[in-house]
Amino acid sequence: MSKQIQLDDRVYQRLESIKDDSESFSDAIERLLGEQSFSDLRDVSDNNQVNEMRAAIEETTAEPDR
Repeated sequence: MSKQIQLDDRVYQRLESIKDDSESFSDAIERLLGEQSFSDLRDVSDNNQVNEMRAAIEETTAEPDR
């Protein structure tokens, strides 16, 4: 699920200037908050491995609690 947030132009420009070209805004915010991001794995794993991990996590979190 995605959410919209409103940023002042100044804040948006700062965020845009510090995010990596290959990084989404969500990934950049996670990185800045100190959270692990899938883009952190780009130097360790190839895209197929990252996509497999993402799919596995999404499957796990989509299962209802028992």
